[in-house]
Amino acid sequence: MKQLFYTSGPGRFLNLTFVMAELISKKVSYFSVISFFKRMGILLEAFFKKQDQTLIESDCFQTIIDAMQGSVVVINGGGEILSVNLSSLKLWGYKSQQLIGKKVYSLLETEASGSELSFFLASDKKKNVQLVAVNAAGNLFQVEIEKQSLSLHNESYILLNITDISERVKMEADLASKSEEIEMLLYKSSHNLRGPLTSIMGLVSVMKTLNLNEEEMAKYLDYIELSAEKLDNELKMMTLFNKISSDPLKYDFCCVQDVCREVIEEMADVIEDNPICFQIEPEEKVYAYTDSGLLRFSLYLLIDNAIKFRKNHENVLIKIELSKDKDALTFSISDNGQGIPDAVKPRIFEMFYRGNPASDGSGLGLYLVQKGIGRLNGNIEVESKAGEGSRFIVSIPVNTDKKNTSSDTMKV
Repeated sequence: MKQLFYTSGPGRFLNLTFVMAELISKKVSYFSVISFFKRMGILLEAFFKKQDQTLIESDCFQTIIDAMQGSVVVINGGGEILSVNLSSLKLWGYKSQQLIGKKVYSLLETEASGSELSFFLASDKKKNVQLVAVNAAGNLFQVEIEKQSLSLHNESYILLNITDISERVKMEADLASKSEEIEMLLYKSSHNLRGPLTSIMGLVSVMKTLNLNEEEMAKYLDYIELSAEKLDNELKMMTLFNKISSDPLKYDFCCVQDVCREVIEEMADVIEDNPICFQIEPEEKVYAYTDSGLLRFSLYLLIDNAIKFRKNHENVLIKIELSKDKDALTFSISDNGQGIPDAVKPRIFEMFYRGNPASDGSGLGLYLVQKGIGRLNGNIEVESKAGEGSRFIVSIPVNTDKKNTSSDTMKV
C-alpha cells in the first residue's frame, strides 16, 4: 500500500496508511470505520482518483471492510452490490464475483422482504430491520440489517452491516415458549395443589370437632393419606418438570436393560400391590451413549402410565423391547391395559390433559415424556386401540462421533 501524507499545518503529518493499519489490527467495529471514512473519505477518494480507480474499488477499501466485524455489504442507491467483505462470503456461501453486481434484494426470501428492505433503505427513521434471508444453498435464516449512508466525492453509498440472528430469534422464541409453559404450569398446579390441601385441612377440622372412635379415626386418616399422596405426586411432577426442562444434558454410556431394571426396582411399592409381569427383550445387553437420567425419567413415566391404566381384575403385562443401530436407540413399552380411544389419542401429550375421566393423575406424565425425549432430539409415537392395550415407541439418536464401545468392553 502506498504511503500517503496529509499536511494540516507546519510540521504536522498524518500517515493514513498507518491509521488504517491500526483500525484493521484492532478488528474495528462497523461504526468506527464509518466514522473514519466520513472524516477522511474525500481525501482518500482524491488520492484514488489519481490511480484511475474509486475508493470503493480499491484494495485499500477491501482490506478495511474485510477487517470489520460482521457481514458488510456496500451498495449504491439502486441496491446494486458494489463490495462485500470476507464475513459476507462466509455468511451467504457465495464467491465475491457471484455477489458483485447483484441486487441486494435477491439475497432475501421473498419479494415482500425485498420491498421491506427497499422501504427501510429509503427511510431516515429506521436504523435496523429484521428479515428472512436465503443463502447459496437455499437455506433460510434470519438477519438483522443496519445501514449507514456514506458520501465520497459526490457519490452516495450505503454500507449494510448484516448479522445472522437465527440463534437469537430461536432463543427468544424458546424463552417465550418456556415462559408461557411455566405460567400455565404454575396456574394449573396451584389449583391441583389447592385441592388436596383444602381436603386435608377440612378433614383435620372435622377430626378436631367430632368425638371419633378408633375405627372412624382410621377412616379419616386414610382420607388424609390419600390427599397427601395426591399432593406428593403433584410436587414430584413439578420437580420432574424442572429437571427435564432445565437440567443440563449429561451423556454417558449406559446399559439400557440395567436402566429398565433400576426403574422397576424404584417402583417396587407400586408393583408390590399389583400383579405385574415385566418382559425385557432382548436378553443380550444393549448399550447407548445418551443422557441416562432423561432415559430413566421417560421409562419411569411410561411404565407408571401403563400401571395406572391397567384393566381391573387382570394381570398386568408390560413388555419392554430394545434395539439399536448406528443412528438410533429405539425402545417400546407395550401393555395389555385399557388402551386409548381414537378421539383422545391426538391430545395425550398435551400439558394437563386427562383423557380418562377416572384418572386422578396430574395430567403431566406423557407431556413430560415427550418433553424429555424432545431434549434428546428423539421422537415418540403411540399405537393403541381402546380395550386392547397401548404401545409407545421411542426413538433417540445416538452420537456416532463418540468412541464406539463394544458390548464386550462394557461388561462388568
